[in-house]
Amino acid sequence: MPAVGEAINLQVLLLSIVRLRFGRWGYYRTYVERTNTKLLLVWQDTLVESYLIGRYLRVPISIIQNGLRHDFASFDGTGIFSQLSVLRQLNPRVDHYFVFGEPTVQRFTKHISAHFRVVGSFRLNEYATGRLRPESLPIRKSVSLGLIVSFPNGIEIPGGSIRGNHNPYSVVAGERVTFSDWFTADEIVAKSLSDFSNAKSLDFSIIGKRSSSDPTERDFFTSILGLENVRVISHEKGHGYEACEPFDYLFTVDSTLGYEMLALGHKVGFVSNRFRIAGIDSDEMTFAHPLDVGKDGPIWTSATTTEGISEFIHRFLSLSDVEWQSIRTTLVPRLMALDPGNTKVRGYIDQVLAGSR
Repeated sequence: MPAVGEAINLQVLLLSIVRLRFGRWGYYRTYVERTNTKLLLVWQDTLVESYLIGRYLRVPISIIQNGLRHDFASFDGTGIFSQLSVLRQLNPRVDHYFVFGEPTVQRFTKHISAHFRVVGSFRLNEYATGRLRPESLPIRKSVSLGLIVSFPNGIEIPGGSIRGNHNPYSVVAGERVTFSDWFTADEIVAKSLSDFSNAKSLDFSIIGKRSSSDPTERDFFTSILGLENVRVISHEKGHGYEACEPFDYLFTVDSTLGYEMLALGHKVGFVSNRFRIAGIDSDEMTFAHPLDVGKDGPIWTSATTTEGISEFIHRFLSLSDVEWQSIRTTLVPRLMALDPGNTKVRGYIDQVLAGSR
């Protein structure tokens, strides 16, 4: 059922008018009745309508989280939590919200009514059932480090270039962040990792988000002094997991993919400093936010300089197997659960459909 504004089903629209149901809520109600819907699953968990539509429908509504959730928006928009705060008097709610982990529960509990179920990432859970095992992966001659980045599509960037681009990209804590300011963190982390790898004779690559037909990420990093020859890996949408699997160590500033690879058992380090580097006083997008884990820890740092980041990289690579096992059993499940095959979501759907027969 596409959101109003994306597409309109003419038959449903005419039927809504005949039934004197006007506006998007009347349209949605007619759509659900016309299709004999038993359960509404929502994938757009940042769409505020998702939390209000239950006021107008009688079917169960469940939301599936599909990315990390923070209170920032495009420069002309409003963050999801700010929107829900304004609408609190309307009692935003859903029946079930299938979430990554504790941080999502803590943030949304303040704004909506729901039965929260910690299940991890739906995409990752599907991938986990058929992933390549370590013995199936190519053998590297030296230790490899990979930096996970996430850049916008090239067509979404005014002027086509990010470096030195002072056009507004986002609004955080009421302050405007430019394209250049936002991605300065990725530049500093990449430079730190490159210098460290060169000094230790390690392999270093950057794992982008875009396909080979979009050179945005490659152009950005190859324009930085010292990164001209660093490999920037591109991949088709949905294949980020495969791109990350071969690396011995992964790093990211705040990518959802970084948390997902951590849940898979990979060693992932988080240089959680994007807004500190941009000069903005906000905890948004810091590691594990809003969990109180401190600004620095065994697999994360708030360092903003190449020297501080290099010190973190050294500590991170020096963690013992015992320390890693402790992190994987105590912290990681709180951040990102793992349910190969999405047994919990599928079980819930089966239960609802069985009860409606």
